[in-house]
Order: sequence, then structure tokens, then C-alpha cells
Amino acid sequence: EALASHLETAGQSLVAALDALRQDAIAEAARRDVIWQPFAGQVADWVSQMRYATAAKAREKVLEEAKKWVAVEIEAEREGRFAPVKACAIGFWNTIARESNVQLQDIELTGHGNAKRVALKVTVDQKDAPALGVLSQGELNAMTLSLFLPRVLLPATPFGFVIVDDPVQAMDEVRVDGLAQVLTEVGKTRQVVVFTHDARLPESFERLSLPHAKRKVTRGLGSAVVVSPLVGPWEQRLKDAI
Repeated sequence: EALASHLETAGQSLVAALDALRQDAIAEAARRDVIWQPFAGQVADWVSQMRYATAAKAREKVLEEAKKWVAVEIEAEREGRFAPVKACAIGFWNTIARESNVQLQDIELTGHGNAKRVALKVTVDQKDAPALGVLSQGELNAMTLSLFLPRVLLPATPFGFVIVDDPVQAMDEVRVDGLAQVLTEVGKTRQVVVFTHDARLPESFERLSLPHAKRKVTRGLGSAVVVSPLVGPWEQRLKDAI
């Protein structure tokens, strides 16, 4: 009876206190929901991205292997396409500079993207040497022509001709003879036009009995250009006398 009496007396106060506590708890929960809601959205987005990243991570190894395979295939394709150009360039160098102690051993395409470059492996008296550091000016001209002319011979080249301006600068007579032979080889499939003031090149063609045609280009008044057959000095003097 005492306990029942106590419950009747204090029960209503307890119920009122619990109801107030419940209302406070509801208000606090709502307040925290409002504060947490933006973070909850960010966490949800992060969880979604993390799941995607985790799935992608599993494919990373496969993609890395594919990337390596593609790089190897590109390198092999590049080397395959460059091989005939390299062989032709080395052959042209051996013809032009056949008495040089500088030997062109190999030509390599190195680097990727904007860092691509051509590496020349040369030897001097069978010893490795830097290409540009050991070549004379005449040999540099010969090397430039040796590297350039093979590209003219590629089937994909849209031009059926090549124009070379004064190629015999700083070359001695042996290299001029070699150049004449190389130009003759190129001339089998391409029209080769050479401009030069140096009489050694046409003299080499004459002496080596290589097919060629000589023309004299004269610029007159008003930059009028006249092209006429070029004959030897004695023939020209006789022609002038007549």
C-alpha cells in the first residue's frame, strides 16, 4: 500500500519529467541531424567514389600490362619502318665518305613525344666517339645528305623530285665523287635538281660517266631568269666566237 501510494503521488511527476526528457532528446536529435546532414551527403559521395576506385584498382594491373605491350609494339613498328631508311642512310654515308676514318655504325630513334631525337653511333679508328664532335664541316654536310636523301626515296613521299642547294661545300674531291654516285642512285627513281657554283660536282659526273644534264641559270634585268644548256669552257668560247 505504501508503494502504491508513493507511485500515485510521484508517478505523475516522473511521467512529466520523462516526457520533457523525451522532447529534449527529440529536439537534440533534430538539431544534430541538421548539422550532420551536409557531412552525411559528402560521406555518401565519398563512399560511392571509393567503391568505384576500389573496383578500378583491380583493373589497374591489367591496364599497366596493356600500356607496356602497346609501348613495345609502337617501338617495334617504328624500328621496322625506320630499318630501310637506316640501312640506306648508312649506305649513302659509306659511299660519300668511303675514305673517312669516321664510320657510321648505327642510327637510333630515341625518346618519346617532344623529346624525340636521332642518335648517331660513330667510331673513329674503331673507337666510339660523339658524332658531332668529330665530324668536319664537309663530313657534316655528307652526314646531313645521307640522313635526308633516304626519306626522299620512301614510297609514302608525295614528291617525285628533290632539290639540293650547293651540297659540296667544304667537301674534298673524294666526297664529291661519292656524292655524285649517291645522287645518281637517287635519280633512278626521283628527279634530282642540284644548284651549285662549284664546278667539281659536274666534273665528277663527267669523269665518272654518270648520267646527268647540265643547265646554266642566268638572272638578268628585272630578275628575268634564263635557263640554257651548259657546255664546256672551250665549247662556250667557240660558241661565243661564232
